[in-house]
Amino acid sequence: MLEILRDGRGVEPWTPTGDVARVFFGGDEVLVGVSLDGDEVRRRQRHGLDVITNRRVLQLLLSLPVGVAVPATFLREKDLRLLQSLPAGVVEISDGEVRVVMSPALQLSSVGVVATTWKQGLRIASPYAAYCARYVVLTRGLRASKAPLATLEARYYGLGLAEHQDGRLEWLVSPAPFQADRFTAASWLMAERLTAALHGTGWQPEQHP
Repeated sequence: MLEILRDGRGVEPWTPTGDVARVFFGGDEVLVGVSLDGDEVRRRQRHGLDVITNRRVLQLLLSLPVGVAVPATFLREKDLRLLQSLPAGVVEISDGEVRVVMSPALQLSSVGVVATTWKQGLRIASPYAAYCARYVVLTRGLRASKAPLATLEARYYGLGLAEHQDGRLEWLVSPAPFQADRFTAASWLMAERLTAALHGTGWQPEQHP
């Protein structure tokens, strides 16, 4: 399936950006298109730093500029204590200043769902609406009577819709372009959870020339 995604055809052909990996996430198997920040990945490895999944911590980190020293007196005492409790490699605190050095290790560009029915694919893909482009690949073709409604719903919800038949991928609807209004703590939490999921599979990105 991963190889076929690179050679899709049909009415509205589309190709996911970044590297595509199959991962079990949120109780379902999905195809994620991601771009890894190699420098951040290696930096975390040097510090032995695991993912951060505390939303309050991520929100606090987002409120501070990355790589810029901020006087500790600008922070509330409870926020400073929280930062001081974090493992090495998240923030640097010295000489009365705080510097955030951690950033997301990946950028999520798309999530795909392989499903037997359109309704099943729609249900699984819906939770990712706030994070990236989404698409559904059906392992069996739509019935002629159901195809018009499925394509109409796909366009309405902004989902791509494709059929996988005879070793080929036929796109009926391409995913709506995704543009995040802003990067939130929820966005960062999603990136951290995906980082952990990908690490658990031993996945490595493709080597591009």
